[in-house]
Amino acid sequence: MNETSPANSPTSSVNSQYSTSGVCSVQANETGQYEELPAIKALTTDRDMLKDHIDTFHTYGGTAGHIATAWAQYMLAPNWNTVFPEDSNVVAYDEPETVKAAVIMTDGEYNSSNSTTSASAQAIAICQQMKDHDIKVYTIGFDMDVNSAAAQTLRDCASPGAYYFPYDGNALKLVFQEIG
Repeated sequence: MNETSPANSPTSSVNSQYSTSGVCSVQANETGQYEELPAIKALTTDRDMLKDHIDTFHTYGGTAGHIATAWAQYMLAPNWNTVFPEDSNVVAYDEPETVKAAVIMTDGEYNSSNSTTSASAQAIAICQQMKDHDIKVYTIGFDMDVNSAAAQTLRDCASPGAYYFPYDGNALKLVFQEIG
């Protein structure tokens, strides 16, 4: 580990992305400098704030799809209401006027894992938990080889018939129109 890295850099191993204070960071460049990742945002209807937040995202070369899938589940689970602001509370799973849906999109392999279970297996298990709670799971593999292991993970995660593999921006727009 780089001894001159910031206080929020990983301390347990070179592969860790979490500091002892719980801040998540990734190695930003070949010099070993670390950059804090964007924070999770609670449910909101503030589109401008969300668009501004998304504009701060960067790619980092690894796909921890299981972690993103878990966060999709957390954002739809009422038992996480104590973590987020009250105006972001999630309704119960059986709320009759509500449709719960998760959209999981990736352009990469599920290749970042911090346990003995593969990232793909973890993601599939989390997707099954969501489907067990009647959450509709849509998956999108953007510009992805449809014969890849990642594409199979997305097929396995999705609710029946709810997986897509658009090849360009226009096809992606059509997928979101269909989901909507």
